Amino acid sequence: MFMESAWPGPDMFSVEHIAGSLIVKLNAAHPMGASIAEAMERDEETSRMLWLLLSSWARMEDEIPSARQRARAEDMRRDWSRYAALFMDPTDETD
Repeated sequence: MFMESAWPGPDMFSVEHIAGSLIVKLNAAHPMGASIAEAMERDEETSRMLWLLLSSWARMEDEIPSARQRARAEDMRRDWSRYAALFMDPTDETD
């Protein structure tokens, strides 16, 4: 399941486990999270591909056996989100 929400911080999306379901929340306050949500609304094939990409990440996090390893995966998701925000910034001259 996908939802869109907005919250402060670096996450472009979050993964929540509620009543046996995985919920991916796109962060509308993150530049890439907002762009992903817009792209998913515009085009069915793009929506399907993004859904598969983010759902596979959510499943990977869900199947990690230890709390320590899950925390590492969350850190990687935050790092990915930070890099995505940098790539979305047109004033960034690092590339």
